[in-house]
Amino acid sequence: MEEQEAHVGSLYIMRPEPTPLLEAAQLQTDLRRAGMEPFAWGINGCLSATGPTEPLRRQRADAELEQMWNGRSMSSGPPAR
Repeated sequence: MEEQEAHVGSLYIMRPEPTPLLEAAQLQTDLRRAGMEPFAWGINGCLSATGPTEPLRRQRADAELEQMWNGRSMSSGPPAR
């Protein structure tokens, strides 16, 4: 039986808001110092994915999209679709 190499990766899930984004960036920095590279980033609770039409929800969705674009700089790979 051949020995298989184990692959372990980090998956970060965050809300598209400034504080969780900042906390995730700080966690990534700490883990990179420990030699661990993130496998992927995920967004949870994303209002913009629902396509809101009400003005207040649309404003919040636009703010989420801005945070997601800011967060892309933390990822080394292409965005998932």
